[in-house]
Amino acid sequence: MQTILSEAICLLGVRRKQALRISEQIGIVRLLFLLAFLGVPLFFFLSNPLSEQNGYWISAIFSLVLFTIHQSRSDKRFLKTTFKSPFWIEVIEYSIPGIPVLSLLLINGLPLPGMILILSIFLIPFIPERAKKEYFAQLTNQLINPEHFELRALLRRHKVLMILTFSCGLIFSFQPVVGLIAIYIITFLIGQAHQYGEPVSYIISQEKRTSHFLYNKWLHVVKFWSMFSLPIVIATLIQNPTLWMITLAIVIIMSIYLLFVVMSKYAFYEPNNQLDASNFYISIGALSIILPILLPFLPGLIVISWIKAVKKLKPLLDDFNQ
Repeated sequence: MQTILSEAICLLGVRRKQALRISEQIGIVRLLFLLAFLGVPLFFFLSNPLSEQNGYWISAIFSLVLFTIHQSRSDKRFLKTTFKSPFWIEVIEYSIPGIPVLSLLLINGLPLPGMILILSIFLIPFIPERAKKEYFAQLTNQLINPEHFELRALLRRHKVLMILTFSCGLIFSFQPVVGLIAIYIITFLIGQAHQYGEPVSYIISQEKRTSHFLYNKWLHVVKFWSMFSLPIVIATLIQNPTLWMITLAIVIIMSIYLLFVVMSKYAFYEPNNQLDASNFYISIGALSIILPILLPFLPGLIVISWIKAVKKLKPLLDDFNQ
């Protein structure tokens, strides 16, 4: 037992360093912003008792998230060759996020969902490793076309944060505010992924008209956003059907914002460079969702950005159609 604890403490030290590195990549301002939003569910949990049905939902979705993480792990060989008890190491790792959820269930007098959660923590490490290919990387390659490199980079850098936000939105969809906040965070992360200008050759190789290129970019971004957001929208509507008009409005606003993201990126496009001006515009667009007083300005900014984007891209793309 002492050996297992010492090995677990050693691994947790490694995880702490990894978490610090991820925090540096995200940036302190964005990290505090996202943590503030993710803290909202805690407020609702403390102020509203859970029903037994919601308890089973929480246990089931938490178990599904653990299974997804377990299947996508790339360090299983490292655990087997470095530690004497890899099974117990995985159980301890999975117990760390599980303890707060289990405490929530027990505080609300829901021992059966709590037992399901405990069983999943102990059973999931028995699931064998997938052969050769990493599940998450394989799924990413199947779902995202290589020409949309921003979205692939987003999943490589922030897959844990995306999965965490997606899970919170699903688990706590009985609180509509939490679901809507999760959708906003996912939309915000997608917007922040469009901060770097790809090489000119990458754009020229598309051989599309400017309007078609911009439309295709926006359409694919919306499809990617839908994969993460629509399950939360559906779960929220199932448990809060009277809020369908508000939810529909949020979906439309987010789609418009994503159009603004694409137009802003190419309005200030510079090859192989960080697009600081575009990042500022995109941040203003994200702020307009929080402050509705700014929302009427978004369509106007889209038109302005579209005109500038066409001017930037036309010499690169439309020559193929002349």
